[in-house]
Amino acid sequence: MANAMDVNDPSNFVRLQYLQQHQYRNRLVDFRAQSVSDTQILEGIRDAWHNHHYLLDPHTATAWHMLKENGGKGIIVATAHPYKFEDVIVNALGFYPQEWIKTWESGSIKSISVPADYFAIREPHPCL
Repeated sequence: MANAMDVNDPSNFVRLQYLQQHQYRNRLVDFRAQSVSDTQILEGIRDAWHNHHYLLDPHTATAWHMLKENGGKGIIVATAHPYKFEDVIVNALGFYPQEWIKTWESGSIKSISVPADYFAIREPHPCL
């Protein structure tokens, strides 16, 4: 369901290794690998929707599940829009929220820019 999350040697991991070895040696925590089932991904989509009215794509729902499993404190960066996974969303919720389709098609998705710096993302952004 979230096949992009099923990677043995993710290309971005080398960036995190660089940070660990050079700039922020004592600030990053250890990494672990865990599995998230399709059922848990669907549960994550339902949980975020029902409790926060936020629609997750399957990849972000994978991270959502792991964040909750590990104490709920951290940052999740969504890199896909649920619009691309309508069949999965319908499977999870029983419907696809029309307001999310309109948001995608209108181009009215909001974003914020942050500096490319580890410390810039440690504190919540003022607009969040």
